[in-house]
Amino acid sequence: MKIYTAMLIISENDDGTGGNVSSMDVIEHEDYFWLVPEWRDYTSKGVSMPSRIVSLKTIPHTQHMKVEDHQFAVHGPVPKSVFEGHVPQELENQYVVIEEPDIVVPRTH
Repeated sequence: MKIYTAMLIISENDDGTGGNVSSMDVIEHEDYFWLVPEWRDYTSKGVSMPSRIVSLKTIPHTQHMKVEDHQFAVHGPVPKSVFEGHVPQELENQYVVIEEPDIVVPRTH
């Protein structure tokens, strides 16, 4: 499975304020691209699994497949809580988060 990179702003607050520009892994799963905020490594098996994935389908972004350092740019800030698996109730229609998806990739990081 190919792992891409996205540039995005992770906001400290649910209203999009505060935070920093960051990079995050992106994978393609079930015909959509997903942000991967955290990996669980199983070194004895030589694989990694995402702790959770966040769909790019509902997040405005641009895809730049010819850029080497990052292939996606997310247009606006995403609250840190979303990447921690806690989507605020008022933002539930904006984010799709899957906890512990059944995705296994060879360990590369």
